[in-house]
Amino acid sequence: MTSLAPVPHTSGADPGLRASDADPGLRASDADRDRVAGVPAEALATGRLTSVEHADRLEATYNSVTVGELAPIIRDLPEATPAAGRSPLR
Repeated sequence: MTSLAPVPHTSGADPGLRASDADPGLRASDADRDRVAGVPAEALATGRLTSVEHADRLEATYNSVTVGELAPIIRDLPEATPAAGRSPLR
């Protein structure tokens, strides 16, 4: 499912991904979910999560409706390292 219209973000950070001033009730976009999904993926690759924990978090990520539901999924994980030439996840 894709968004009908993009919602501008004026805080300078992706909403709900660790931005304390973001509205947790704001609906998450596919791009928000994809950015969050990258964090547990890197945590799995570096041994911070088991494959079961990763699968659980990935399922929760793609079932999330709001950015408030996304934040707890990655709260205890370090930020993912961006690939060369790509912007940071948060």
